[in-house]
Order: sequence, then C-alpha cells, then structure tokens
Amino acid sequence: MSLQQDTLRTRPQWRVFSRRVGGELVPRIGSLCSGIGALDDAVAAVTGAELAWVADTDPDAARVLTHRHPHAPNLGDIRTAPWEDAEPVDILVAGVPCQPVSKAGKRTGVADARWLWPHAARAVRDLRPALIVLENVAALRTRGLGDILTDLAALGYDARWLCLRACELGAPHQRDRMFLAAATHPQRHPRSQDHPNRFAAAGSGRTPSHPASQRRHQRLTPPTGLQRGRDLAVTGAETWGKYAPAIARWEHLTARPAPAPTAPTGRGEARRLSPRFVEWMMGINSGHVTDVEGISRTAQLRLLGNSVVPAQAEAAVRLLLDDTLWPRP
Repeated sequence: MSLQQDTLRTRPQWRVFSRRVGGELVPRIGSLCSGIGALDDAVAAVTGAELAWVADTDPDAARVLTHRHPHAPNLGDIRTAPWEDAEPVDILVAGVPCQPVSKAGKRTGVADARWLWPHAARAVRDLRPALIVLENVAALRTRGLGDILTDLAALGYDARWLCLRACELGAPHQRDRMFLAAATHPQRHPRSQDHPNRFAAAGSGRTPSHPASQRRHQRLTPPTGLQRGRDLAVTGAETWGKYAPAIARWEHLTARPAPAPTAPTGRGEARRLSPRFVEWMMGINSGHVTDVEGISRTAQLRLLGNSVVPAQAEAAVRLLLDDTLWPRP
C-alpha cells in the first residue's frame, strides 16, 4: 500500500509524548540510521529534547550508541522494525545512508538498494512525530529530495530545507550537507506560551486538512560567512604548513588544541591518519568514538566520516526551526 493511500491511519496528527522532568515537559527523540548520534545531539541541543531510542544495524555504531546512551534501546533495522510497537516520540531524526546520492558513489539515487528513505517514511507514517529532522549530502537536492517531499506531503507534512557547509562554521573542511525540517500543519502550531504542552491537537488525524498538492515546501538560504571567526594569530605553521590558519581557527572555535594528525603504525617509523585528529576536525567531543572499546581504527574513521559536524547540524537546525515549526518559550 502506498503512502498516499495509507496516510494518518493509526495516530492523530498531534500527540504529546514528552516526559515530565522537574515540572517541565521534555520532548522525546527517536533516531533512525543513528550512526554515532551526532545529529541527535545537535537536535537535542536546539530543542531541549532527550533521546528515547535509536535504530542502527552497524555493530560499531551500536557500540558507540550503547556507550554514550545506555538508556536508549537500539531498535535495529529500520526496514523491518515494528514501529507500531515502538515508544512514541515527539521528534524523529534521520540520517539515512548517503551512498546512493553521494558524489563519491555511483549516484544511482533512489534506484540504489541502500536507499532507505521509503523505510524512514514508513516510520513517519506509523509514529506521527510532531517534528522531523533529516540530514544528508547536498547532492540529495538533485537525487532523492523530490521523493522525500512527495512522501512528506502525502503524510501531511510541510517542509523546509537548506544546505550548509561545515567550513561556514569555521571547520577546516568543506563538508556540504543538506538539512530538512518538517512538521504537520505548522501554521496551526500554537506558541508554547499559549499551550503548556508545547504540542497541540489539530485536525482529526484521519486526512490532511488540505491536499498534498497544496503542501508548502520551502528552501532556505543560510547567511554567508556564518560564524567564520576573526583572523587569528597563526602558530604552528611549521607543523601545518598552508593549513595552519584553518587549524588555528578551529582550535579557537572549539577551544581544543589540534591533536597530532598522524599516529605510529607500529611498523618502524611509518605513520598514518589518526582517528583522534579526524574526531577533532569534525568538532566531535574528544573520545566520543575513539575511547569506545572494541572498535578498530578503520571502523573509527568510517564512523567519523559518515557523521555530521555537530556545530554545523546545530546551526542548520536553529536556522530551520522558527516559531511556525517549533515554538520557543
């Protein structure tokens, strides 16, 4: 059964799944294709939400997730997960694999067997989160975004998206990524000061109030030079060469000195790329991946390479979420 034929079949469009903590309602996050959880952490930082559960089949990613979020169960393969039995969540975060649309791959797009968006859409259909946040490579704009917007519209969601490079936040690499946020009937979403639960019931939960063809989708353009930082006195030029200014800027912005870029291989004087250096380049907390036991160097590099720069994701989410999608106090 297609998404368009089976929209809103089990749950109302707005429900409150927040957990009360110290007298306040804390929204709950469900995470698909979670990786090392960097996107989840960024969304949590913006919304004040907490992680309810994750879903990832990669055993190395699962080790990181279990180490960092021992309370959050891993629901495993999103292709087979029974979402109707999953804990309901307010926010659904997804970083579906980018290989089908990445410039580094064969660019087969939605025809690639690794294209998992249809399974993520099934989770959206069954879970009915108030807010959805997606992240992928910028190439998604031309290979796959149309399908995503079509499915979201059929499910009653309006969406907005933007592309943001990590270097615009001062990172020493480009890493162009697309971020998308979607909500059901955001124009009806009341401001938080008007509703104690931050979320409100709107509509019957059976059919969209206006047809999918009239759903509003909007591309946003981030401001240029976002938080690039001022020119800094460059040190360590003898170590970093022409990259010294970029390294110094990121050290300043992260308040962390750059670790050595290479580490001994154990075979004579040979050295190779250090995962701790990549972790630092990504702006990920030191040891988030590299301190987790049982993960090989190759796997560490793969996990870090597949992740998102947290500062980049947090900036993008803040730009996407205004009071129409996510009311602030």
